[in-house]
Amino acid sequence: MKVTLVNPPTLYRWSHPATDAGSACCQPYFAKLLSHDNKKIGGRSTLPGEHLGLQSITACLRKSGHEVRIVDACIEFHSSLNATLNLVLQEHSDIIGISGPADVYGEVVWLARNLRRRGFGGWIVIGHDHATLNDVQILEHETSIDGVLRGEAEGSMIALVDAIGSGIGVNSVPRLTWRGPIGIVRNRSGEAINLNDLPFPSRDNTNRVLGHGMSSSIFTKRGCPYSCSFCTTGQICDAVGNKHADRWRAKSPIFAAEEFLGLVEQFSLKHLTIVDDVFVARDAASRAWAGTFAQHLIDNGNTASFMIDCRVDSIERDLFGLLHRAGLRRVFVGVESASKVALGSYQKSYESNSIDSAFELLDGLAIDFILGFIYFSPFENIDGLKHSARFLRTINSDDFSLHLQHMRVYSGTKLEKHLRKAGLLEGEFPFFQARFSDRRVKHVAELVRALGRRVYELIADFEPLDPCVSRKLFALFNDHVVELLEAKDGSDLVDAWLVDASEKMGTWLLTTIDRCEMQCS
Repeated sequence: MKVTLVNPPTLYRWSHPATDAGSACCQPYFAKLLSHDNKKIGGRSTLPGEHLGLQSITACLRKSGHEVRIVDACIEFHSSLNATLNLVLQEHSDIIGISGPADVYGEVVWLARNLRRRGFGGWIVIGHDHATLNDVQILEHETSIDGVLRGEAEGSMIALVDAIGSGIGVNSVPRLTWRGPIGIVRNRSGEAINLNDLPFPSRDNTNRVLGHGMSSSIFTKRGCPYSCSFCTTGQICDAVGNKHADRWRAKSPIFAAEEFLGLVEQFSLKHLTIVDDVFVARDAASRAWAGTFAQHLIDNGNTASFMIDCRVDSIERDLFGLLHRAGLRRVFVGVESASKVALGSYQKSYESNSIDSAFELLDGLAIDFILGFIYFSPFENIDGLKHSARFLRTINSDDFSLHLQHMRVYSGTKLEKHLRKAGLLEGEFPFFQARFSDRRVKHVAELVRALGRRVYELIADFEPLDPCVSRKLFALFNDHVVELLEAKDGSDLVDAWLVDASEKMGTWLLTTIDRCEMQCS
């Protein structure tokens, strides 16, 4: 059987493309990301360019004797959906699988509908977190899609391809939700995959990714031990019936370290990004796993740097000192907020006052960080915004857009259900938005976003900014946000803030960039 696996181009984030949008040209997604990236290590972006989910499925299908092609429209730098559609159709496949989170659900639907319009009569199956959490609803409303593979799909995809190829029917394909003769059918979930049994992901696109200046990547774990209300990863475990140890599974640390070292040697890599949603948690077993992984890299003379994702409460001196010796140079840290109100609504169990010490530790080890932060929450109040603004200032960030981040509501999550019950949800499936419970927070959010748009307009011709200029820009933006939060709740006074702040930011930016020519004075 011939299978084509598709990663959409990510041009219409959080929206449905118009019927005729396929030919519209947009800036390629990866080109946009790279144009804003001023956090390179050794001249290379740490943004991971490979779709390891599709590449893992590809390796498994090939091992089972099937012909597979990945059409990764992001790596191809597609600037229109028609470019992706035409490339998929050229493959003349029996089965097409399309992956993508909620951000590109509109593109998934557009591709499926237009594949049908162009005559494709085989199976179209979709997957990823959004499809898993909303499988029945998707199939009820979108007849161009034949099925959804829930959760991790390596074993399910092999079973589906074999079933279709042999004509025996798909009733026994694990984790498949499909449109049966009398309605939607949800097949059994099946067992969680032992990650040590998987072949290494295919590396068809690694050289392309490296050519773009992005990072190659590996995964060492799947799932998440936590259940944050807004996040899909931990809630996937519930949706597919993974319990206890199956919620968060890892390759053996030696197996994972050997994969890391093998990639470094094969592609002469200077950096790898580990894309686990949570690389290390706060429990002793997780710390021991990470320590063994790091020590194996050290013992085998690893020369490549690497990046991980973790929660702020898993950062500990001895372990992160060892990881630094092994090559750790950057961490994506999920903090989300310094507000007790917001942390409570996110079901984050750590205390906000424990955050500062973690960043002091990273700074002392010379480990760079990228902050995961949601400044505006639907349940937030002004005091919480003040706490978050003060925290952001203490970490000396260089990303003023942290003040602009709003809660994204993913369909099928606990947060969506909570907001719906509270009457704070608006929009249509799956692109919901949350209303603010506090009128003044809503007003502040509108003003801060307006100032952010003004700043983006001013710096558009100068990106990426010098990191030192970016840090000064962050500090000035933060000052203005704090000033707004301290203002009296009078609409005339508060609205005047935007005019004054915009003028001051504009004058500072243009003077600084002109004088420094992108260098700090």
